[in-house]
Amino acid sequence: MKKFLKLFGIAFAIGIAMLIISLAFKIDDKVMIKYYWIIGGVVLAIILIVNTIYYSYKTNELKHSMKLFEEMKYKDFVNELEPKIPKIKNQHIQTVMKMNLGAGYLELNEPNKTLSTYETISKDQLKNQDLQLIYWLNTMIAHFKLNDQIKFNELFTTHEKLLKQFENSPNYGENIKQLYIMKNIFDDDFVLARKNLNKLKSKSTNPRFKKEYKRLENIIKQHEK
Repeated sequence: MKKFLKLFGIAFAIGIAMLIISLAFKIDDKVMIKYYWIIGGVVLAIILIVNTIYYSYKTNELKHSMKLFEEMKYKDFVNELEPKIPKIKNQHIQTVMKMNLGAGYLELNEPNKTLSTYETISKDQLKNQDLQLIYWLNTMIAHFKLNDQIKFNELFTTHEKLLKQFENSPNYGENIKQLYIMKNIFDDDFVLARKNLNKLKSKSTNPRFKKEYKRLENIIKQHEK
């Protein structure tokens, strides 16, 4: 909506400027209308080109940051993203960066920072299902790390249908199955938690999850004695 208002404002300003020129130099209306469309088209094309270049540049910046995440250099990842986010004007790119920053905080075991970062994200930016999933998945993991069983169970019940849609996804499936183990733990079903954890570990090929599996295993062991 803001983009349309900006474009409308630019078109209005061009129209007013050309009206003043038309009155000042007594230029024929038909000629002015012709030049209005030509100038308007050129300005619109320039805006689109600049926005495309800006979007591509910022997307490439984000890819560089994500490489640090994939290399498990989480502190470097967070330190690189934190100062960049306030400078981003594109709302979608800023939302994606905040989502990833929240994930970085989780890896550093700073769930409060994840929640505070996600609170600054407008729900209007979560129309994409992938973004919705990442948002709620990481939010639930943060509440698990904070041992907030009530909030975790509330969110799990509310978004269980969304989780089911992606549970076999190559990108998110393993994270969701980890969340199911967290649900087993909060339900005090440690037999099922152990079974699901062993199954998930046997299939996992992502070294990034080793630390999380160790942590879940330690929690389960405490209740198996």
